[in-house]
Amino acid sequence: VRVIIEIPKPGYRPVFSAPDPAKRLNDATKSALWSVQIAAEKLTLPGFQAALELLDRILTEYSNNPLVLAMKAEVHAYRSMHGTPPYKEIETARQLAERALAMAPESWRVQTVYGFVKTVLRQWDDARVAFEQADVLTKPGNLYVHPFYMYYLVSQGETAQAVRLTRQAMDSIDVPSWPITRSDLGFLQLLDGQLEQAAQTLDAAMEDSDFYILRIYRAIVQEAMDDPAGALDILRKARLKWSETAVLWGMKGLFFGLNGARWRARLELLKLRMARKLGRFYVPASQFVTIYIGLGEHQKAVQSLRQMAEDCDPLILCLGHFPFCRHLAHLPAFHELLKDLGLSWQWQRKETG
Repeated sequence: VRVIIEIPKPGYRPVFSAPDPAKRLNDATKSALWSVQIAAEKLTLPGFQAALELLDRILTEYSNNPLVLAMKAEVHAYRSMHGTPPYKEIETARQLAERALAMAPESWRVQTVYGFVKTVLRQWDDARVAFEQADVLTKPGNLYVHPFYMYYLVSQGETAQAVRLTRQAMDSIDVPSWPITRSDLGFLQLLDGQLEQAAQTLDAAMEDSDFYILRIYRAIVQEAMDDPAGALDILRKARLKWSETAVLWGMKGLFFGLNGARWRARLELLKLRMARKLGRFYVPASQFVTIYIGLGEHQKAVQSLRQMAEDCDPLILCLGHFPFCRHLAHLPAFHELLKDLGLSWQWQRKETG
């Protein structure tokens, strides 16, 4: 029996479809899954923790429900990009995805999560097969794309296709102005080199929302326009506690350094080193990458990129399209790393008109 579970949540991931191997999920469980998505889409470590706690409660009753297992795998995968050890999170996600896949290979959602895990592990053939399977499986008629598939497309150099599908998804939902939807579109436009379009998307979203990720992406756009001072001004307005996510820890150092205030960048580097030494927070290698770029220490930045790859950080999938990596594009070591990872440097600014 195929059970379609409709959850009215933010973003453009409102419908989940999976065969229920035991019994239908009750209304309380459906409501809890709605809360899981709301918590996870805050894109903060406390939000991910709240989502996992809810999922663990659901799993006490539905221990072998592939939908719930797939959702838990997703949360672990997202959390790996925000300040927890990536390898541990991705390994947990892999185990959950494989359990779900064994029970429901015909589930679009399960195949998508499994495909993402294989993408992060750079097992490209397995990832391609999983996403091809997901593409032909039954899914909600109004759901065109899952963000995990976007990471796969970016890793394959298909950023324009990722932008097209995300815009199509945004145009298809009832409330296309949800911040997370527009943030995803702006991020993909940025990776595709559509800087003016990305700025327009993110500026419009920031008029309606103070969602922190909008400002982070907008700051990256501004730096890609060769305006690190403007990027710093935008970043300073992001409403976020330092402990809520690691994605911005190195950005001030990047912008300070590129704007000529290298002593300020070195202070930011010292903060990260102290945080790592004290062991209170996990400091991702990605944050050292950005500060080293700001300091002009490009070889150290490449070394930290290699550490990202060894750690299975999913952000490495975007390495060929992050605009701040243009500062490393003159280094043979940078291109050798990309080749070793099965990636290539493709970012370039696209002119409008």
